[in-house]
Amino acid sequence: MTVVPPAAAAAVPPLGDGRYEGGDGDIFLELRIDQAGAAAISADVYAARATVREYVASVRTDPGVEVRLSHGAWPAVWQSSDGTIVSGTLAVSPAPGDDRAATVRLRLAQPLNGLPADSEVSVAVRWAGAQFRHLGIESENEAMVRLPGAVQVDGEHLTFHDCLRLAGLEVHDVGQTSRIPARIEGWRWDDSNVFTVLNDLMRSTGQAATTGPAWQVHLLNLSRSTRDGVYGVMFDLTDSLPRQGCAVFVEEIRGRVPEADQDRKIIQTTVHELGHTLNLAHRFERVLGRADSTSFMNYDWRYRGGGRAQEFWQRFAYSFDPDELAFLRHAPRSAVMPGTAPFHSVNYWGAAPSDSSADLPQPAPSGFTLSLQAPASGRVFAFGQPVFLQATLRNDGQRPVTLPDNVLDVKSGSLEILVQKHRGGPGGPRLGDAQSFVPMMQRCVDLTPAPKPLQPGEQWQDNVNISFGAGGFTMADPGTYCLTPLLTVAEQEDEQDEVNSVVVRGEPLIVEVARPRGPVQEKRATALLRPDVGAWFALGGSAALADARAVLEEMAPTGVKRGRGPVSSAIARSLGIHASRAYLRFRDGDFVRQSEDTELAAAVLADLTADVDAMSYFDETTAQGTRDLARSLKDKTGRP
Repeated sequence: MTVVPPAAAAAVPPLGDGRYEGGDGDIFLELRIDQAGAAAISADVYAARATVREYVASVRTDPGVEVRLSHGAWPAVWQSSDGTIVSGTLAVSPAPGDDRAATVRLRLAQPLNGLPADSEVSVAVRWAGAQFRHLGIESENEAMVRLPGAVQVDGEHLTFHDCLRLAGLEVHDVGQTSRIPARIEGWRWDDSNVFTVLNDLMRSTGQAATTGPAWQVHLLNLSRSTRDGVYGVMFDLTDSLPRQGCAVFVEEIRGRVPEADQDRKIIQTTVHELGHTLNLAHRFERVLGRADSTSFMNYDWRYRGGGRAQEFWQRFAYSFDPDELAFLRHAPRSAVMPGTAPFHSVNYWGAAPSDSSADLPQPAPSGFTLSLQAPASGRVFAFGQPVFLQATLRNDGQRPVTLPDNVLDVKSGSLEILVQKHRGGPGGPRLGDAQSFVPMMQRCVDLTPAPKPLQPGEQWQDNVNISFGAGGFTMADPGTYCLTPLLTVAEQEDEQDEVNSVVVRGEPLIVEVARPRGPVQEKRATALLRPDVGAWFALGGSAALADARAVLEEMAPTGVKRGRGPVSSAIARSLGIHASRAYLRFRDGDFVRQSEDTELAAAVLADLTADVDAMSYFDETTAQGTRDLARSLKDKTGRP
């Protein structure tokens, strides 16, 4: 490193924090200097082609080194677009007499994605803006939905755009705002309909081209979900909606929050959902252990275990936590950009302090029993068969325990399923080797007004489909798997009237995924491992997944009434549910209603539920829900 004499140093102005850009004809660089925030410098490196910049790698100063520009050069971590990581160095030299220009010198210890090793690359850059990264947002608003106004914070009026700007993101609107028709009788905002509308808009509205990785997100401002208390959703589906689409249920928030607080809650929820699209997880989750956080990514009603929402808002500063800000500003492009790494796949929180050792997995505390139940057909699943299980929480204690009524909903963040290959042997499974199942949809909820007591001796159940999630197929290979449920709950202490987060660890469930037998099953297996087919089963059908529907109808025609195997039974159930729904579609620049086929749905589900063997392939909660739907469709159609 060159040492600048004091006399010369006086002529070199300091560089301000912000984004710098420049290139040399072969390489283009986006540099981020962040001395006041994360004390880090990072850059995204592109190969400069004739008309296109091709992303090559990202580099940031070593997280263990605090950056001050007077130091000049620092050890750095490089990561290529395919995830390869190597070491190197990064140096920044301010330009004499110009406080908005610098020379960046890059060096790698090993070759990386076309970049040479042990050869210095020098690029001149110039200040391009105060924000570190940029994000385009295309908003679509349902008619009659009242969007929030700016909220006043410390004398400033903040919108959700302003909140992201303060986090270091340059936000701009893209595309043309579409007006979604207000809900009418016959179609509703269930998960599949929201997914379908997002998918249609992304593929039809051109200006916000979110069919591949891009610094762009689609945001829907809608009225209400079919589920009470759902404030927002984010979809994460490889090859279709990988962290590129989210929705906020504005009128649901307005209906549950005092009028004076509605706008701030809508803004917080909007930033929260957009944070998910940038790969930020919930702060209260077990792996983070930050229930004490006042970040956008926490829930007010779960703050410090629950019951302290007022305290949360008193401390809420319309900001993210330091590790989240460092991630948004300096993580590799492929970890943050919508359309790249699957949700929850990057451990940016590893260095963040945890507020409670109780958030680590432990045996179930006295008073709770958590378990998973397989279908009546047993624990062996055919290859490609959706793995439906029942989660059960039982209160074995002596007093009622107040819990959210959908605490067992795996999409809402309280229930976690750890999945690992099981090889037998003494000692049982090792949780440290397990991977957490991440659903393809994150459902953000508020349950403050509607907790329910789980009485002594009472148990609650919900169904869990863990076949396909944000990272693809959970158990794509034949073999034996160990599934361990974990549940984060708030436990009330009577004497001190305090609420603490407790992690309940359930007993492992061992299941087996069988190998396909013969060429016919092998051919079917290839189709069943398509991402759109996995998403079809996860959603219970979708009008946006027509190709998946065609494949499954060919495998298991709806006219087949008896002798169904496990895969055919799952297909019949999904086709019946799909046919029972009306959808909203975006076609040729306009929204149109796609009618349900109630007669077909009733016929398919009546035949399925009458087949005892077919129904044995579903867990009891899933089977009962299917029977209930079949019964309601029978009443609608007047079928005998």
